[in-house]
Amino acid sequence: MICSLNLQGYIQPAHDRVRWPRDEDHPFYIGSIAQYAEPGALFDPASDFMSLVPVVLHVVTILILNGQYRKVAERLTEWENHETVIAFQDSLILKRFLWEAFDAFIGLCYLAFYEVSLLSLGRRQPLLTAVCGPQNNMLKLR
Repeated sequence: MICSLNLQGYIQPAHDRVRWPRDEDHPFYIGSIAQYAEPGALFDPASDFMSLVPVVLHVVTILILNGQYRKVAERLTEWENHETVIAFQDSLILKRFLWEAFDAFIGLCYLAFYEVSLLSLGRRQPLLTAVCGPQNNMLKLR
């Protein structure tokens, strides 16, 4: 996931030098991978086709991981030795749901809660005002 976010250009410590004075200070920035997402590079976010390649790679990786975890979850649930089929299925469903929910939404949670910047939200204030209405006091970020 971290490699995917670097390839897609989402992790850019240069955009927030207050938090990350140097690129190396960011815990998830991998310069050797992120260089491919810079303007003019192979996976430039402004390109039409090549910017989608990291997304497709991420999706394929998630599908492979989910397939592998499906086998692990079944094996773990068998070891639990449930008395009924319903208890077995409930346990398996819980394991798979928690894994796949984590796997699917960890990138969004990272972007929403870790990379959030009030300054960048302030630049988007006209859009937020249009969506939330001009009376919303939470939008006064400047």
